[in-house]
Amino acid sequence: MAWCFEEESTQFSEAVLEALSSGAEAVVPAIWAYEVVNVLLGATRRKRIPAGKASGFLDGTARTFQQVKAAAEAHNLTAYDAAYVELARRENLPLATLDRRLRKATQGAAVRIFSG
Repeated sequence: MAWCFEEESTQFSEAVLEALSSGAEAVVPAIWAYEVVNVLLGATRRKRIPAGKASGFLDGTARTFQQVKAAAEAHNLTAYDAAYVELARRENLPLATLDRRLRKATQGAAVRIFSG
């Protein structure tokens, strides 16, 4: 993600970006997309990049990750926590959690809490 930030960009990070832009494929763990969303959230919250630029990095990704980013922004969550809220919303399932922030986020996201 260093190529997102001028002050962190290196010759190596630019070479990786160029390779990917030219059609090279990267194999990453499933959590990678959430890592990207989390980096972008942190960068916009710290005013390191404008929100529009952060959203631009997600163009072309699965709509799910755009929705996770939106949920994280709306409820001030990490991408990881927002993924749970967004999945529960998308599947219309209750969220089983004791986490206070997640429980609060479900109220604004039209997600119900599992009641047992």
